[in-house]
Amino acid sequence: MSDDPAMEIVANCAKDVPCVAVLRGHDGPVSCCAFDARSSLFCSGSEDGSFKLWKSVDGDWKCVKTVDCGSAVTSCQFQPEGAAGLLCTGSADNLLRVWKALKGDCVTVLAGHKDRVSACSFDPLNGDLVCSGSDDTSVRVWRVSKAKELRHYKGHTSPITSVSYNPNGDLVASASQDRSVRIWSARDGKSVAVMEGHGGPVHGLAFHTKTEWLVSASADKTLRIWRESDGNFLREVKGHKGAATCVAFDPAYGTLMATAEADGLKGRT
Repeated sequence: MSDDPAMEIVANCAKDVPCVAVLRGHDGPVSCCAFDARSSLFCSGSEDGSFKLWKSVDGDWKCVKTVDCGSAVTSCQFQPEGAAGLLCTGSADNLLRVWKALKGDCVTVLAGHKDRVSACSFDPLNGDLVCSGSDDTSVRVWRVSKAKELRHYKGHTSPITSVSYNPNGDLVASASQDRSVRIWSARDGKSVAVMEGHGGPVHGLAFHTKTEWLVSASADKTLRIWRESDGNFLREVKGHKGAATCVAFDPAYGTLMATAEADGLKGRT
């Protein structure tokens, strides 16, 4: 066990993880997926204009609901544990929709973006707040119960690819095709930091669950680790042979980091 978490992550790179299920049924490419807070329900969204809900039944994952959204589904996320069990989806028709997941009932439509919604993320401590990123280069924060836009973050110059709240819910991070990552205050809307240094579009980002790390994944084949409080660059992680497309930490302990790449190889852990 290393004293440096970053070195431990690099050392664990490229472990094989067995596939436990292949879920089929969409008529187009699958663009997003998410587990609910209890990992008992799984959502997949597709360019076929639908999302599907899957549930484990006696060890087998079964599709229990298919909902037609009328436009390509680009992002999805469930509310945090303890909330009302709602699901948010973003789509190519510039809208976010909030659903009663298993019923398939749309309870709220959030309109304001001027182009495709590319990403969404619930506040981990307040399931009534959700942020979204769009190809219109903006990041917005919404109050779900009021269907109201609360914040409108401007600064990126190219489409947004990923958004995320930090574990405390007081910061929002956004990644963009403009090769930058930005951190915003979720409370007053002010810019906290602008992080530049990637040599290509930034496709994904993730806050570490236990430290002040924010990790970004880029088309330049690297990951960069930043300090969330001030945006200072801490470390570069290399190893991918193609564009790094997404990154995630295990929520329980934060000792594993998973990334994926666009070279056709398996994801890395």
